[in-house]
Amino acid sequence: MKSYLVDFENVKSKGLYGIERLTEDDRVIIFYSDNSDTISFEMHCMVMQSRADVQYIKVRVGGKNALDFQLSTLLGYMVAKETNTHIFVISNDKGFDKLHDFWENTFDDAPPCKVYRTQNIASAINYAKYNRPCAEAETAEELPQEVEVALSAPQEGNKESAEQTIVVPKELIDTMRSAECVSVEADEEAENEQQPAEETHVEEQGEENTESDEKAEEAAEQT
Repeated sequence: MKSYLVDFENVKSKGLYGIERLTEDDRVIIFYSDNSDTISFEMHCMVMQSRADVQYIKVRVGGKNALDFQLSTLLGYMVAKETNTHIFVISNDKGFDKLHDFWENTFDDAPPCKVYRTQNIASAINYAKYNRPCAEAETAEELPQEVEVALSAPQEGNKESAEQTIVVPKELIDTMRSAECVSVEADEEAENEQQPAEETHVEEQGEENTESDEKAEEAAEQT
């Protein structure tokens, strides 16, 4: 099993880039706080579609680096359980690189678990696949930040409300965007077709006015 511990205070929605590629054998634990408890709507849809086991841990204790300490403590516990082949810390904080050094070089009989930090889940997936850093995956795509959804861990004794989540499939979002583009193109075509028709109408009206003037001149001459 592979686990991904997300420092959401640090990476925000961009750190979850690639979560839709995870499998049922993967687990994602998102550490968040009152200072970082919103996620982009599009990323929320990707999280809901992911087959991985996604959990949320809210850091309630104040103080500097409170999230970092709790994440590191859980990482050590998970390494000792010997159920993970890889544990990734998703963060831009290079201080977490010391966790890799500690577990890689301190104990000769340490559990066979790779501990590594990456900037997003996609980069971690590539590292696990090739067993080396992949720089091209370090930069996540720009994600929409216009609409945000509040993060919340399920409350005990209230599972029914926690399961009642409205999911908007990504395919539906893409279809709506495509329909909007088609509608704009259709409006432009209709406007272009209407313009020549108006010009023809003006020309015909001009010809009628010319004929009327000629008839008036002939009647004046006969008189």
